[in-house]
Amino acid sequence: MKNNFTKEEIKESVEYKWRKNQLKIGLFSWGVFCIISLIVSFLYGIFCQKLYQISYKYLYTTKIIFKILNSLLFTLNLTLIYFKIFYFINDGMINSTFIIITIITFSYFNNKNLQKKCKNIGN
Repeated sequence: MKNNFTKEEIKESVEYKWRKNQLKIGLFSWGVFCIISLIVSFLYGIFCQKLYQISYKYLYTTKIIFKILNSLLFTLNLTLIYFKIFYFINDGMINSTFIIITIITFSYFNNKNLQKKCKNIGN
């Protein structure tokens, strides 16, 4: 089937304008969701680090079997909470950058607290 419309007629059509508007709305909402997801990933990294700091004595101060079980449950719970949060934010779409930001944030704040502990031990 051959199309007999010119480019100008297509650009002036209602359907073309509607699709162009929908594309703008879609790109804007995608950008907003990405920014929100990055912020949530950053905050979740801090949250994980604080939970890790609180539960440190339970993760590393008992028998080997309890260490393994506690570590497994701790990691599983944090992972499930992370996926549940992202399910509510953007229907569970997780990008690798979100996970990388969470890991970097956790590592940064964990190292920062380790440096404080080392200074306190030295004094």
